[in-house]
This record gives sequence, C-alpha cells and structure tokens, in this order.
Amino acid sequence: MGYNSTDNAIPIMTSNNAPSGVASASSEYVVTDNTSGTHAFRAMNRNTTSYFATKDTTSGWLAYDFASSITIGLYKLTPGPSAVITGMPKSWTFEGSNNEVDWIVLDTRSNITTWTANVANEYQITIPGRYKKYRINVVSNNGLARIAIGMFEMFEYYYDHKFLISSEDQQYSFEQLTMKASSSTTANNNFPAQAAIDGIILTNNVVGSRWSSALNDKTAWFMIEFPYSIEIDQIRFLQYRYNDSVNVFSRIKNCEVTFSEGDPFQTTLSDASVDYNKVPTEENWSVIQFPSRKTSFVKIQRLSNYVGSPDYISFIEFEVYSKGKKITKDMFVALKLLYNSAEENYLKHGMSSRTEINLDDEIISKKFIVNQNTTLGSGKVFKQKIDTNKIPIKKASIT
Repeated sequence: MGYNSTDNAIPIMTSNNAPSGVASASSEYVVTDNTSGTHAFRAMNRNTTSYFATKDTTSGWLAYDFASSITIGLYKLTPGPSAVITGMPKSWTFEGSNNEVDWIVLDTRSNITTWTANVANEYQITIPGRYKKYRINVVSNNGLARIAIGMFEMFEYYYDHKFLISSEDQQYSFEQLTMKASSSTTANNNFPAQAAIDGIILTNNVVGSRWSSALNDKTAWFMIEFPYSIEIDQIRFLQYRYNDSVNVFSRIKNCEVTFSEGDPFQTTLSDASVDYNKVPTEENWSVIQFPSRKTSFVKIQRLSNYVGSPDYISFIEFEVYSKGKKITKDMFVALKLLYNSAEENYLKHGMSSRTEINLDDEIISKKFIVNQNTTLGSGKVFKQKIDTNKIPIKKASIT
C-alpha cells in the first residue's frame, strides 16, 4: 500500500551530470555545449522547447542514475517541439537496475501513437522495485529518423503505514485540503497558475517559477479558490516585468477584484514589479487592502495595463492575508468522523505515518463517513459442511 509523490524525483538538470545524478543515453544526436545540442539531460531540464534525441536511430535508451536507490512508481513522457513529435517512443520498456548489467522490466508499452505537444503521457508501474538507475528502452518511435523526447520525469513511490485516531468508540482522521489556483489563460505548460502560490520566489525565469497569461489576453484574470469560505482582507502579488533589454512584460494598472460573496470593486495599482534575476523588495509588490470579506475565492482581473512588449501578465507569487496573517495551503484541514473501524476506512481514510497533526489548529471543515462494511475484529461468519472422513480435524470440538 502506498502512493506516488507529486514531485519529480529528477532535479532540474543543467548538464548530463549536474546538479546531481547522471543523465545518459545510448547516443546523442548533436553534442556541442550545454547551451545547444540534444544531450540526454535535455529531457530532464523541465523545458520542452529543447529535447533529447538519439543519433540517427529509431531505437535506443535514455536513462537517469540516482545518487542512491529509489522506488519509482510513476513516470511521464512529454513531446518536445511539434517538428519532432513523431520522434516520441511508440513501443518501449521501462527498466530499473542496480548494477547497469541486470535490467528489470517494470513496464511495457506497445503501439503508443497519441502524443500532443507539451502534454505529458503518464504511466503507472504496477509492481515497483528499488533501483538506482532507470531507463526507457525504446524499440521503435513514430516515424522520425531519430528518437526525440521533450521531457522524461519520474516520481517516487512511498510505502504507507496508515492509522486512525480512536476515542470512545469513534474513529477520526484528518485530511489536508489545498488551495487551487486558476487563470483565464496560460502562456504554456511551463508557467501554470499553480506556480504563483507555491511559496517559492524565483526571478530567473526557470520553468515553474511563475504564472504567465497567454499573449495579448486583454482581460486576463487570476484566481485562488479555498476549500471553504474564510475571512480575508488583503491580497499581495509580485508582478514579473522580465526586462532583459529586449522583453518588457505588461503590468496590471486598473483591475477588478471579485469574491464569492458581496460586490466586486475596482482599483488602480502603481507600477510595481520585479525584473529578471533581481532580488525583490517590498516596493516591488502590489498590495490591495479592503474591508474583511468572507469568501471561497478571490479573483483579480486586468482592466488596463502599463504598456509592455510582449503583452503578457505574469505573477511570480500571489498571497492572501487575514488580519495580518498569510493564508497558506497547509492551514486547511478537514476532520473526518468515521462511524466504524471498517477495513475500507483504514484503506481510504487512514493517515500516513508522515502526517503532521497540530491539535492547536482550528478545525472548520468536518466530513462524516458512513458505510456498511464489516467492522475489523467482528468476525466474518460463514458456513461450510465438512466431511470429517476426508478431512480429519484434530484437537477441536464440533457442536
């Protein structure tokens, strides 16, 4: 029993052996330097504008060697640019090894022809094992003269020992709820809305460092949804101007702020933003304060902008506050009340041994779980006639 991590186990690779582990391949099509070419690590730099390619062969392998053994339960493959999408694997095996000699086949796929640019296909490993090196061993691709893979991701599998809290014949479990970010548009999959609420502030324009609207989205909006209604009185966000001497992104000037309850309002912002590779200060943040509102979401929509080219709206981080306290994703917890200790309750609602429980937290959300399963330990009764002439029973009393 276990679950897959949602974090890619392979770090953002900047070369075949940096920052850690080793990316390798059966061959590489063009190798010049780390700013060009189709090295193995190109499939592990989390940027689908580049890609890995083999040297004029439609079969071969792409591998990553971890620093120590790890259990992988899920892997993903994403095409690179549309011009090389037919280089994506068609038939392959996913394999693991601890000595680079004996390879164990963990997953087999055949005749996979459906690939969409910048969209990952994911594959579950039914029986994962613990290995130091993993590879995708491609038998054939979809027609290009070489294998071409935009992104190769792996996700660690964690074995889980579950538990419930018991008090006076009542079982309890805690469920971590999450905030969700969404937007009118995104520039591409590298800059999703969720990146603006991950608590990480990076100005170096790496994949996943920010949200960006699509080009020329004149009514672009960004929204955070909470698991349940809460009181908020301030939003604070860091707009990204980029400003690399060529590109200067637009910034929101006039905007409308909307809630699930009550009327929206409009406001004008000063031109605050941060540039490429700069360390942000308080002056770089846009802050909007308002009378406390109870709401299940907050949404900000662009009405006009400070001129930039190209015309993107981009947030590095978006924060929400209540009475001076920042609202974070780990603040939302639901208490589950389970009406019996059925096996299904342990499997579906049991907490991981890694679960952190803060008994000082205020619990707002409650869930009541009712089912008809047999309680553990109650004894499941069945009847079966036994021919004792054929099946002798020793040291037992039959009544």
